[in-house]
Parts: sequence; structure tokens; C-alpha cells
Amino acid sequence: MRRRLLALLGLGFILTAMFILAGRLEDNAKRDRLTYALARFPATLDPTAVTDKSGAAVLLNLYEGLVRFEPGGTGIEPALARDWNVSPDARTWTFFLQEDTTFADGTPLDAAAVKDAVERQLNPETAGPYASFIYGPVTRVETKGRHTVIFHLKHPYAPFLGNLAMLPAAVVRPSPEHACPSAPALSCRPPSNRPGSP
Repeated sequence: MRRRLLALLGLGFILTAMFILAGRLEDNAKRDRLTYALARFPATLDPTAVTDKSGAAVLLNLYEGLVRFEPGGTGIEPALARDWNVSPDARTWTFFLQEDTTFADGTPLDAAAVKDAVERQLNPETAGPYASFIYGPVTRVETKGRHTVIFHLKHPYAPFLGNLAMLPAAVVRPSPEHACPSAPALSCRPPSNRPGSP
């Protein structure tokens, strides 16, 4: 009887150890995957076109703009832009980008990528629903080197910096090769620009 009890305890110990080890192996296999529970599937994965809460909740974790709101407040802090300045007439805004930032696929996130993303919003055929609100006073965007983007405005526009902190102003890399073939019902844009994102 005593031997049986010891054998059962030993077997229980071995099985417990195997389950723990199997769980750790499974955890290691899942490190390259993000699982996110949603009440509703997002209507789009394009931050410039998002209009639903589910989509915004997901995309806020995937994309960055030039600036962002400070946590828990309305102050503005750097994001993809490390710094910025405004001309005395408040019609020219110059942003200095973080260096060595890439999209999740390794493509450099530089001034040209920012300019392309903004010009996509300035084009009525490709603009998202908030483009005129965010970029309405912008007449043109230019680059100066790899890490400087300059916005020219028609007139001074005090909310401009705050508008750039909103999700629809996130920098995306517009490219048809990044469409989502496995989810054709989604309007999908390029990989995330958050550093360290898969």
C-alpha cells in the first residue's frame, strides 16, 4: 500500500513537471505573436481611416505620429519627431525626426516616408475622414535631408500640433504591397511604425 502511494505521488510529480515544461515551451513558441482580445473586429487597420472604438484601441498600440499627447493629459510630447519649431509667423512648422526609426518591416521611417504619408492625406482620392480637419491649412510639405520635414500652412493654425497628436495623423507607409491578402474586407496599410513592433 505504501509503495503504491509513493508510486502515485511520483507519477503525479512527473506529470506536473511535464505540464509545467510544456507550458513554458508553448510560451516560448508564442513570443513572436501578439494575442489581443476584442469585443468587435476593427473595421480597418488603417489609422488614417479609423472611425470605430475597436479599431482605435488596436491601432493606438501599433502606430505613432510625429507627436503624441502626454499620458493622462493634453500636453504634447515628442514621438517620431524628437523636436520641432514654429516660424515667427506661425505658418511654417519644422519637425526633426528621430534617427534610426523603422517601420516594422525594417523600412526606414524618414522624412520622405512622412511626406508621402501626409501627401496621401492631402489627396482627396486617398484622404481619410479626418484629413481636412488635421491637414486643412497645409499647402505643402517638404523635406530637408533625411530627418527634417517642413509643413507650410496657409495661415496660422493654433490646433495644428494637437491635431498631429491624434491617431488619424499617424505616419503610415502607403504601399499597395502591404495590403492584407488574408483579410480582404479590411482596408489595410503598412506595418506598424512603433519601434520594436513585429
